[in-house]
Amino acid sequence: MTKKHKGIIIHMNGVTNRFATAISDSPSGFFIEPVDDDGYKALEKWHPDEIWDKERDGYILFEKENKRSQRQNRMYWALIDLVLNNQDFFQSKEHLSHYIKLKTGHVDLLKYKGEVIEVPKSISFSSTKQEEFNYFIDKAIDFIISDEGLWPGVHKDTVLNEVYDIIGASYN
Repeated sequence: MTKKHKGIIIHMNGVTNRFATAISDSPSGFFIEPVDDDGYKALEKWHPDEIWDKERDGYILFEKENKRSQRQNRMYWALIDLVLNNQDFFQSKEHLSHYIKLKTGHVDLLKYKGEVIEVPKSISFSSTKQEEFNYFIDKAIDFIISDEGLWPGVHKDTVLNEVYDIIGASYN
């Protein structure tokens, strides 16, 4: 059965191009189907043996982009809303989210006049890959229920069950 892989990134000699969808009949075989004129023009420059020869490092590398989970994004904001409504300090979801990013180390470090400044990283779909978001959410929940967190002593399963109830899904 032919399986279509959307979101394929094609690296050619260090240049990333997003002009094709890869289609495979098996895990070991791919061919490239350009999706527009730019894709056809770029592929005309390559001999098929060069594209598929794995022994010659640097010609082409396929990397499947994992699409960010909208459900998990809803889960994160439901978690933020749940925590916000059950504490007395933070007044907005954004401030609470920034605080959690800072406490979990989900930051960019900037240097200004010899001082290192931590700036909360974005968790937008365009700036955070799914794997990084998974890691961040795990750290966020662990921080929230830690001794230094906002809900010390609350069990992780309890938090997840509450959050999944809010988004209309089941955890267990």
